[in-house]
Amino acid sequence: MQTRQTDRVKRRTRPDGVALNLLASALTILTAIALLGVSLIVGDASVAMVEPKQDDRVIHEFYRAVNEVFRSGDATALDRLIAPDLVFHTPSAHLTPNRSGLEHYLISIHDTSPAFRLQVEDLVHDGDQAIVRVAGRSEKPGSFLGLPLDAVPSPWGQFDRLRIADRTIVELWSDTPAPVLTELAPAARL
Repeated sequence: MQTRQTDRVKRRTRPDGVALNLLASALTILTAIALLGVSLIVGDASVAMVEPKQDDRVIHEFYRAVNEVFRSGDATALDRLIAPDLVFHTPSAHLTPNRSGLEHYLISIHDTSPAFRLQVEDLVHDGDQAIVRVAGRSEKPGSFLGLPLDAVPSPWGQFDRLRIADRTIVELWSDTPAPVLTELAPAARL
């Protein structure tokens, strides 16, 4: 007799198929609503993925152009990559904080270390800005007034911060002050 009562209790406590289907449907709808809410908060991921890739391309092209200025002394390689009204946050009082100051600085590096090159090691985006870790190397020692320079500090810092708008660099910050020799080099041309 007790086994019959236990069987009846078991049957009553089990939900039937309709209740399970309703529960599964409700959980599915709640999950869909939660995912929709998260996507509205986070935003469209496809748009967020396109900008950094475009900015990456601009950043790598910028450093290739900078290396071209180091090699040749001609700053026209920068024309399509930096804004005419660039703000150059320079640590040097001798350089103007604009495009002209950046070009002057790059040409002065060419004058003392034409074999100097920058390589992008890593970059991180935050909106329209990027932090770039760069490494500067030179195959040959620099020179000043025809004299070789053995131990000169790197003319470029390890970290740069760039602000990018319309696929051009509109602001540039660097973490290392300009060495005195690179500031004097254009004035000492013979």
